[in-house]
Amino acid sequence: MAESFPFLLQVKNLTLDFAHKRALNDVSINFVAGKTHALLGENGAGKSCLADILCGIKQPTDGTVLLNEKPVCFSSPAQALKAGIAVVRQRPVLAEKAKVWENLFLGYCEKENCFFADKKAVIKRLTELCREWNVMLEPELAVENATDVQRFYIALFTALLHNPVFLLLDEPSALLNADERKNFLACLEKKVSDGLGVVYITHNVKEASEYCSSVFVLRKGNLVATLENPNFQISEELILEKMFDTPVTSEPKPAEVTENNCTSSRVAFQVSNLYTFSKKSKNLKNLSFSACFGEITLVKINSRYALEDIITGMYKEKLNGRFYVDGVELFPFTAGRLRRAGVGIVSSRKYIRSSSPSLTVKELMIPFFAGRYDTRFRDSAAFAQNLVDSENIDISIDEPVSDLSGGMLQRLIFSREFSRRPRILILCEPLYGLDKSVSAKLEYSLGLLADSGVAVLILSSDTESSFGSYDKLYDFFYLDEKK
Repeated sequence: MAESFPFLLQVKNLTLDFAHKRALNDVSINFVAGKTHALLGENGAGKSCLADILCGIKQPTDGTVLLNEKPVCFSSPAQALKAGIAVVRQRPVLAEKAKVWENLFLGYCEKENCFFADKKAVIKRLTELCREWNVMLEPELAVENATDVQRFYIALFTALLHNPVFLLLDEPSALLNADERKNFLACLEKKVSDGLGVVYITHNVKEASEYCSSVFVLRKGNLVATLENPNFQISEELILEKMFDTPVTSEPKPAEVTENNCTSSRVAFQVSNLYTFSKKSKNLKNLSFSACFGEITLVKINSRYALEDIITGMYKEKLNGRFYVDGVELFPFTAGRLRRAGVGIVSSRKYIRSSSPSLTVKELMIPFFAGRYDTRFRDSAAFAQNLVDSENIDISIDEPVSDLSGGMLQRLIFSREFSRRPRILILCEPLYGLDKSVSAKLEYSLGLLADSGVAVLILSSDTESSFGSYDKLYDFFYLDEKK
């Protein structure tokens, strides 16, 4: 790392106001290079807003950002990057039509005195990074065909090419399975020991306790706790107590899992003898599973199999298999036909498929309002406002979706889908981006839905999924063990 780069990143009395609320209130924190600092808080606590200020996306209403005690004000991420501060977002924005090596080239050539002269040099550096982080990335892979994990590493490597002193990671392990997460954290530790400073934004209290030397807790825009953790022995209960301002006991073990076929009610959604023939993702051979009305079914599978795209009607490649909704075969199997059959869908790609940052909150909430028979709402604005109020989110329905935190957006998408009163609900990575209390509330709500007769199908790519309230489990991770 360049000796001219700063080794102390500070925020002093930082305040950020939006039109209808205060997102950060007089926050002061010191981040030191060569350490991993956890930034925790429930949804809407201000974590992402603080990261946006540090990397030049947002400007504070008041307060100061300092590098080695010198005030700085970044008007863009490029300026922050030049100063040694890089960020990897939850859902990185990449050049979709470009290849992996082209994305790295574009990202690096924003840096002055770019030493890359040709494709060969870019691929050589990519190969070195893949070796350092123990991952595989094909240089010629088109980004639009990359998995979420591959997209994360493309963004990470693009950031690391700039040799930053501080790296802001926004929920970096959320889409990694247990083995991938272990590998990532081990490699990150090596980088930190070499002098990299990491601001680790997360909901994962266990990771904060075991890997972060300090923990900063935000609540409703205020810094409520600074916990030093030099020996990585701080208790998860203490962190949770600071996050929620209440004593927290250890979690009970999940209930036992029933893996037999449906016995309590009829089959609502069924995939039978599924084969895929893709050159872009791992292929499935003779995969079958079903979900019943009145039950919660959890399907765990590596994201490289593209099962989310398949069961939500978004798969564009060749496949063979049969799909049934309430005993009726759907062919062709598309998202539109699923919707018309009474299926609610929550995609893991909430920023691309389930919403758009160019929408207002009202526009996000009303795509299914037309033709509703619910007489409680005279117009779409009242309908949207009711859904926002039901989630206790302090935002105007005329504000842009981009003002929402990731967790708030996820909650509103859930509320929108629940409002359709679906017969079947497909949820892909539903706990991603949610804090502990909201996750518990979601599990409770899904239990009520199942009790009312709705079929709930949950897709997870996490081998250690924390979703414990289900009636049936299909664990397809054994597919990765086959040769």
